[in-house]
Amino acid sequence: KTLKARLEEILQPYRIGTLEPPDLSSAAKSWPDVDPSMACLSIERPYGYRVSTCSIESLRTNYPKVTKVVTHRCTSSGKEQTKEWAGVQIRNLIPSDLCVRDRSWEPLVTFVGMDGFGYSMLLSRAL
Repeated sequence: KTLKARLEEILQPYRIGTLEPPDLSSAAKSWPDVDPSMACLSIERPYGYRVSTCSIESLRTNYPKVTKVVTHRCTSSGKEQTKEWAGVQIRNLIPSDLCVRDRSWEPLVTFVGMDGFGYSMLLSRAL
């Protein structure tokens, strides 16, 4: 018998729910399998002019790690989930000349993931 089958036998009298993970959302099912050593973050100015590119290892090594409790709402299902997020603050990645605050307009910072989903926020919120 498999380990899962043996655990099911042992836990059956105490069962509350199932041993199966919840179904993935349609968005999660479309995510690509990615080797983290091959992934990179590209920082670009408007019109696609690349400012810099960072590997995940570079982000981990060269920038301070920050943790924060964040609530995420899925745009397709509306479900909310609160988790602890860990990563690099955006303000540490944006070149200082882009952080000028004396404009008559406020630029957006836009993120687009490998799954094609995007999100934008005002620069002041990112800083």
